Amino acid sequence: MDAKIDQNISDKQRFSSRYSVDWSFNGVANLVGNPSFNGNPGTARSQNFLMDYTRTQSPTTVITARAGVLRVRSIRDPLSTGFDATTLGLPAYMTANTGTKDFPQFSAQYRSMGVGGYAIIHRFEDLYQYVGSVTKIVGPHTIKAGAEFRKIQENYYQPNLPGGGFTFARKQTGLNPLSSSSSQGDGLASALLGFGSSGTDTIDYPTAQSAGYAGAYINDDWRVSHKLTINAGLRWDADIPRVDRFDRINWMDLSAPAPIANVPQVKAVFPNLLGLMRFATPGNRTPYNGDWKNFQPRIGFAYALNNKTSIRAAYGIFYSVSRHTVKGEVGTAFGFTDSSVPWSLDGGFTQYATFANPWPAGLTFPPGRDASAFLGQDAGTPLPYDRNPQYQQWNFSIQREVPGHGVVEVNYSASKGTRLYLGDANDAVAQLNNLAPMYWGIGVDDLSALVPNPFYGVITNPTATDYNGRTIQLNLLLRRFPEYGGVGGYRAEPNIGDSSYQSVQIKYEKRFSQGLSVVAHYTFSKMISDSDEAGSDVEGFAVAGSIQNLFNLRQERSVSGFNRPQRVVVSFDYQLPVGRGRAFGKSMNRILDGVIGGWELSSIISAQSGAPLQITLANGNMWDGSVQRPNLVGNPSMPGPVSGKLNNYFNVNAFTTPDDFTFGSAPRYLSTYRGPALVNEDATLSKNFNIRERKYVQLRLEAYAVSNTPQWGSPNTSFGGSTFGQITSAGGNRTLQVAAKFYY
Repeated sequence: MDAKIDQNISDKQRFSSRYSVDWSFNGVANLVGNPSFNGNPGTARSQNFLMDYTRTQSPTTVITARAGVLRVRSIRDPLSTGFDATTLGLPAYMTANTGTKDFPQFSAQYRSMGVGGYAIIHRFEDLYQYVGSVTKIVGPHTIKAGAEFRKIQENYYQPNLPGGGFTFARKQTGLNPLSSSSSQGDGLASALLGFGSSGTDTIDYPTAQSAGYAGAYINDDWRVSHKLTINAGLRWDADIPRVDRFDRINWMDLSAPAPIANVPQVKAVFPNLLGLMRFATPGNRTPYNGDWKNFQPRIGFAYALNNKTSIRAAYGIFYSVSRHTVKGEVGTAFGFTDSSVPWSLDGGFTQYATFANPWPAGLTFPPGRDASAFLGQDAGTPLPYDRNPQYQQWNFSIQREVPGHGVVEVNYSASKGTRLYLGDANDAVAQLNNLAPMYWGIGVDDLSALVPNPFYGVITNPTATDYNGRTIQLNLLLRRFPEYGGVGGYRAEPNIGDSSYQSVQIKYEKRFSQGLSVVAHYTFSKMISDSDEAGSDVEGFAVAGSIQNLFNLRQERSVSGFNRPQRVVVSFDYQLPVGRGRAFGKSMNRILDGVIGGWELSSIISAQSGAPLQITLANGNMWDGSVQRPNLVGNPSMPGPVSGKLNNYFNVNAFTTPDDFTFGSAPRYLSTYRGPALVNEDATLSKNFNIRERKYVQLRLEAYAVSNTPQWGSPNTSFGGSTFGQITSAGGNRTLQVAAKFYY
């Protein structure tokens, strides 16, 4: 539903406002009314209110102001929400401490019963926006300045299994509780005994986070002369870091001493042990430092060399938004929320926990603000830095009018991206605690060797099993933060990637004359990067799944996966010269004209280079589980047309398997050999049949992939796979269709 009001307050003032609301229902309704039914009905409501004010202060001054609010409410409450699990025989302390009552989930070898994890969602989002600008004309200068402020608020609650989750397997009623057999025991029988194999209960807290944005700009269009115009401006943007209303945020401070740094036995081995989990306080509420220096100068000019030739050039700096600002919650799941059921203390021989009392020693509560609670385990957390991705762009173009109602434009365009985010596509890449490659040469046996444990008796977390013994694997002590298992992963991707792009673009445009208009583009370009931008959450986010060595991104530099060196696109519209009022058959009778006259042919023809090939290793073996590429030992090129080498598109013998825990020599993307090029032709033949004034029917005959040329898919590039080097797919089949449209 939409409602809008426009008001002219006076000759100088205008005001408008708009209100919109939208409702939606999603999920599966629980029509049978059974609380154990796994149905998750949800509702969502979106409201938007906007006010806009414009004041013409004088013939040379205009002021505008705009304010708006967007409010989204998304609720998903299964019918099981509010169910009292004590009616099933579960203890009262479960529902008393989880914060939300819900029907438990049971899995007993067959179909599960109960609502799955994260079924409950309570999400409330508000966006407030305020924008103002002023435009002032001073002689040959048109000056525009403005500012914008946005505040984002999000209240979010999505517990995992507040009613608990219990799994019952065969082995508890089989002959050997240490191993499962498909012919022994039964999960349902184990459930009847109340002896499970796994279980969990979560205590999740709601989040109430907010972030913001502030920006300002000033720009001057200076008409120096009737031939020259200069545009100069400066913009500033800042993403205001997130905070939580209840300060339920934690993060890793990489430069602060670890909580056990001064323990004598630890200090003797690690004199400067770093890595401290910090928690938000009233004086330090945000998990990362904002980037407050995002000044973006921009300058350009346009010069008319004569009445047929113009020259343009420009340079500017641009920043993308912070990934922390635009998506999700930050750091809320780590220091503030999980309890596993201790069914047995001896591997399953004897039962410890029961269904009536799954946690005899009580639930494990979230560690809260205890920094030592993370020692000896993964500390997946946002890190205290967040610099916005930066882009520099520059271009230079010449445009010339040519005979035949045509215009030719030659443009050089380039850009450089720095501080691009890495990670997320491959969490191993985002881990800052990976073992440095300098140690890999020690060998897997020595790295796995047990040595005296300096953390024995200091790290006492029972879940940190690698750290609780008198000995510890050597590789754990060689890491950057040896007191933690992993550091990073969740919103911890470092923004250290970069890219560069250069291109020459030629465009020819023939304005409509003699029944014909043509637009032709040709682009010759090259893009180089060490990680490819993909825009996962925001522009400037890089998919880093193909990175071998995060410790040396220079080795990852290659042509980008998006690089297509050459691309041609030609489109035209041609009124066939047959029919009434055209070159042939100007006085053709209307019946004949209705059949063969007045047709128009349109077409788009495109061709582009193939994608660069990314050769991966099917069974790579790297110490940290990251990507390993094969060695490049020869020329991968294979001569001949694609159709003649479908089973051997490139030279598969140009690659070999590297030794374990070593980097392959193949580049991230091959620059000298590419996948199949793409060529496509689409065409439309159309004719308008007039019915009366302003009403007509358009008949269209459309053809896609006119030449029916196969569009070969990319070859299999997984070295070691059974179809390595083979092309097994193709598209590009011709498609014909007829359509009719009525215009009135």
